[in-house]
Amino acid sequence: MREQIAVALGEKGPPALLDNLPDDYLLNYTVREVVEHLGLAGKLSGRKPLLVPADHGDHWSVLIVCRDRTGLLSRICGTLALNNLSVLSAKIHTWQDGTVVDLIDVKPVFNNEFQDQDWWALGKDLNLVLANRLGLTHRLAAKRTGRRSEPAPEHRRYSTTVKIDNKSSRLFTIIEVYAEDQVRQLIIRSLYREDGVGLGKPDRAIYFSRHLFVVIGRDSD
Repeated sequence: MREQIAVALGEKGPPALLDNLPDDYLLNYTVREVVEHLGLAGKLSGRKPLLVPADHGDHWSVLIVCRDRTGLLSRICGTLALNNLSVLSAKIHTWQDGTVVDLIDVKPVFNNEFQDQDWWALGKDLNLVLANRLGLTHRLAAKRTGRRSEPAPEHRRYSTTVKIDNKSSRLFTIIEVYAEDQVRQLIIRSLYREDGVGLGKPDRAIYFSRHLFVVIGRDSD
């Protein structure tokens, strides 16, 4: 895989650049996609995120490339919710140099078309949120208060269950979480605390969909 990427990049693919890419990240993307991600990472200016939305017919996706920071995933999910997008699944990876590549599948809360979604506003909001210039808590609370419709049946039939597995891997703790969307976001935020387990480390890999599957490194103790 690395050899194929080096060929695709030509002189732009020195060994140090390829060594920056974790194995679990390379297993989840094609050569073409990796080259695209490397191109976006090269365009990062400071800590401002880059967003690339795509229409897949039955769902949309948002590719986010940015620098890692505390609470990144919960802030991204909160910003998506603020912009009326519901998370379906996600592939979240962090390169060795702290570059984050998040591919998040979403669907609109309302029945609007892809071209009608204000992607520019999403990018602007995410930039403000990550810069601590836009608070999410009260804005999301106001949106929930303003909604009168009942939650969809698929959101009502899940009771919260958390399973922790320390035996399947010597290096990682595997956490499986079955919960409604709002509960999942609270769990994600709690995992991102600064004094706990190493979810914020560059080698993390997180996958979640209707049930949340998280892989995290053990704490430093």
